[in-house]
Amino acid sequence: MTGRFLAGLAAAVLALGLAAPKARAVVIYDWTGACDFGCSGQAAAVLTLADSYTPGSNVDEDDFVSFSYSSSSGTYDALPDELASVSGALPAVSGPVSISFEFSVPVLFGTGDFATFDSGAWLIGQDDRGITASV
Repeated sequence: MTGRFLAGLAAAVLALGLAAPKARAVVIYDWTGACDFGCSGQAAAVLTLADSYTPGSNVDEDDFVSFSYSSSSGTYDALPDELASVSGALPAVSGPVSISFEFSVPVLFGTGDFATFDSGAWLIGQDDRGITASV
């Protein structure tokens, strides 16, 4: 009886292990831009999206995992509960980006907005702006 019990227990543990949730892959966009107002040098951001996001399509709020921004003005990290809205798409490969994020909390020292444009211009809050950017 003990042998059957242990075999059954081993089978149950194996089945639970196979049914355990897998770690989710993510889609990461690294962004850099040259500052021309409110900051100096280069600014950088990392946008992490869930594996539900399809590169080249519009970003949905459910795809958002995190956003980190850094420039000479300071750094900012946003998590999903701080995202109020998002509009726009990200390229399937590197290229122009036209996307806007609105956060429910201030970003750096200004409003809770981050936006990039097809022209290469970008801004975060009312503080940091630039005329060149790439993803």
